[in-house]
Amino acid sequence: MATHDGDDQEISLLDEWEQADDIQALTTRVHKMAAFFTEQVQDLTALLERYGKDFDVEHESWDALAVGHAKLNWMELHRRLLWLRDEQIASMDELQNHTNLLSTTHPQYSTMESTNPSPAFPPLDATAQLLEKLEHRMLYGFYQGDMRVLKRELFPHSEDVAIWSGFYFGMHFGMMVVLFIWAVWDSVIDDSKNHNLWESSVMAIYRATGVLILLLWCWCLQVYTFNWFSIPFLPMFDWKITKSTQFVSLVRQAVSITIVYLVNLLLYFKALRGDIPIHILPPYVIPFLLFLALLLKLVFPLKQRRSLLLTVLRVVAAPWAIVRFREAYVGDILTSLVRVFVDLAWSSCYFVSGAFVEADPTGHDVCSTSTTFHWVVVPLLSALPLWWRFCQNIRKYRETESRFPYIPNAMKYACAQSVVLFAVFHPSLKRPEDHMTTYQWFYLGACVVTTLYQFLWDIYMDWGLGGWTDGLRPLRIYPTWVYYAAMVVDLFLRFGWTLTLIPAQGYGPFPSHIQFFIDPILASAEVFRRSMWGLLRVEYEHTIQLASSRKSIDVTTAVDDESDDDSDDEDQTYSFWVLVEISAVVSLVVVVAAIAVLTRPT
Repeated sequence: MATHDGDDQEISLLDEWEQADDIQALTTRVHKMAAFFTEQVQDLTALLERYGKDFDVEHESWDALAVGHAKLNWMELHRRLLWLRDEQIASMDELQNHTNLLSTTHPQYSTMESTNPSPAFPPLDATAQLLEKLEHRMLYGFYQGDMRVLKRELFPHSEDVAIWSGFYFGMHFGMMVVLFIWAVWDSVIDDSKNHNLWESSVMAIYRATGVLILLLWCWCLQVYTFNWFSIPFLPMFDWKITKSTQFVSLVRQAVSITIVYLVNLLLYFKALRGDIPIHILPPYVIPFLLFLALLLKLVFPLKQRRSLLLTVLRVVAAPWAIVRFREAYVGDILTSLVRVFVDLAWSSCYFVSGAFVEADPTGHDVCSTSTTFHWVVVPLLSALPLWWRFCQNIRKYRETESRFPYIPNAMKYACAQSVVLFAVFHPSLKRPEDHMTTYQWFYLGACVVTTLYQFLWDIYMDWGLGGWTDGLRPLRIYPTWVYYAAMVVDLFLRFGWTLTLIPAQGYGPFPSHIQFFIDPILASAEVFRRSMWGLLRVEYEHTIQLASSRKSIDVTTAVDDESDDDSDDEDQTYSFWVLVEISAVVSLVVVVAAIAVLTRPT
């Protein structure tokens, strides 16, 4: 009997401990969430006041670019307030459910709440008033009282949400999946007619278009990820909210473009194998139509493409054009599209020259056998994206007069450019005959060192990782495993990126029957790697801006006239030596490129 009473007391004591732990856990959670929302409301209130003061004082002197940038900041603040309001509602409902459940199972919790109430959440009315105040300021500050335009720009995706639940989108997505399976079966698995599509020289236009479509899908994934983790990518790129930056609209466009591409690919394959009579649909017409559609889609609608086209133009104009985060980001993407540029250049030559009317293209056309194409066009397209990024970093060094990180970053692209040019003009370096020569070992070592240079720069500089403790950084947004996985994947795919830079026509590092399959795989893998790089690059830039906004302190120092003159002299002297260093670095890169070209074996 005594033993039974002791067991009951022990069970009762354990139950009380468990109840106390539950109550303590809920109380701690309430305190943390209340502190978080209070801090968020205070921060956003202060930010709105600062934006308002800046607008009242400076807006009359703003040009169109400054007005657009300010509007983006206000729109991003509106998005953050909407997110905060939704999170407050969801958190309060969730905590209310937990509180009701705990009060039912643990009656003493109600007594504790009456004597020691939990800290109050900031009222929803405060967030609603902030939103109302913000929209009112934007309505008369940026939209001249036009409420319709304001609502359309603040909520651009409201009309597209219905697509996801509608039959229209489901039908198109299902059609795309069926066409994709069909295309894979016909072009890879089913070779009953003994005609391999991969051996056709016209495969270049399909390869280039397919990689660009894959890039569009990867951008959809990036936009979705940025929105999911509340990363304000639009202000970083100085973009406004349009359909081209909305996930639903992007996916709808990607599905439509993919369907057109797959239908064209299947028609060409059927026509090439004789399944479609030539008098009904000549095979050469089909890829030509795809080429025209690609050119039109890259340019039109011009209003939506204008921002991207101007950004690309500024990248090409380096070092004479401005270099912001957007230009640097697009410049890096262009370095990942070297194979696409080469394929598009060949396609342009192929269709403009009229060689596309041949019945069975096998690579013996005027473009595939052109020495000008192989020794001029291909080297230029392979090296120019790297040269543009090199010039962008040189410009940043000239503007900031800070060697690090711009000079090491410029040399990173210069090394890659040198590897590419020597591979183009000295193809024997890539294909040993009986044994490796000293020059071939040296070239192989240069490729490995250059690739590791790129990889380490990704980790330490572009992503801010590589810390001594856990290999990461203190402020992170994605789950921890993402960073470790990205570092491992980037290490392997960086070597694939190096191979995409090296032209393979006629003397690739792989046998010709393997090269047909390796080229699209390498190009696709590089698009995946660059998209992964972009996810972490934008996230790291966001954490930098968060840290700098928290530590921003204005410091002013009074100096006399004499010290001002001395400072000006030092700046002028330093600027002179900056120009000297820039001249030396550029000269070195040009000399190495000239050596690669002039020592080409005849």
